[in-house]
Amino acid sequence: TDHRNFSSREAVSAIKRLQEAGYQRYADTLYRDLAGQLTSPGELALLAAMAERQGNHFLALKVGKIAGARGI
Repeated sequence: TDHRNFSSREAVSAIKRLQEAGYQRYADTLYRDLAGQLTSPGELALLAAMAERQGNHFLALKVGKIAGARGI
């Protein structure tokens, strides 16, 4: 499933670790890179939701825009 695939990605774990350590700027870079790589609409939605849970609405919107520009 999308949730299982998303949760098992190393980049997702790295984003969480960076955020916990207070390195949001680096986490944001990984969010954008991952948004450019994911091909599943479900995983992209999970990525945007993860940004939303951090209170980063701009980044959640950016994830959606990157996906939209790729036709997903």
